[in-house]
Amino acid sequence: MDREACPVKGTAYSGIGGQAVMEGVMMRNKDLYAVAVRKPDGEIVVKKAEYKGVIKSDTPYKIPVIRGVLSFIDSLVLGLSTLNYSSDIYIQSEETEKEDGEKPESEETPITEPVLARTLLSASVPAMRFCSVPSTPAMGRAGSRCSRMASVRQA
Repeated sequence: MDREACPVKGTAYSGIGGQAVMEGVMMRNKDLYAVAVRKPDGEIVVKKAEYKGVIKSDTPYKIPVIRGVLSFIDSLVLGLSTLNYSSDIYIQSEETEKEDGEKPESEETPITEPVLARTLLSASVPAMRFCSVPSTPAMGRAGSRCSRMASVRQA
C-alpha cells in the first residue's frame, strides 16, 4: 500500500505507532519518539528524543527481506530502551520517595550487547521452530496422516 494513500478517502498514512511501557506509553513517528511515564505520586514525566535506527544508511532498508529484519531490530532496540527508561523512572521515584521524598533526575539505561543478543535469540528460536515444525513430517507416529499416506502407496 502506498504510504501517501489510505483506503479511507481524504486521509493519509500517519506513520505513528507505539507500545506500552511500565506505567506509561511510547509513541513513535519516523525519527522522533516520546515516552510518557507516570510516577507513583501521579506526576507524568515526558521524554522526547530522536531515533535514527541501528543502521544509519537507508540503502539496506530498500531490500525487502532485509528491511523487515532491520525494522524488527530497530523496534526491539527502541522498545527495550524505552522500557528500561520507564522502569528506571518508576523505580527511582519509588526509592527516592521512601528515602527522603526528593525527586531524582533520571538517566536512560543503555541496552548492552548481551541483553540485545539474549532478546534476539529468545525471539528467533520460537520463530524458527514455528516455521520448521509444520513442514516436517510426523516422525513415525502410527496414526499420523503421513504414515497412513505411506501405507496406502505401498499397498
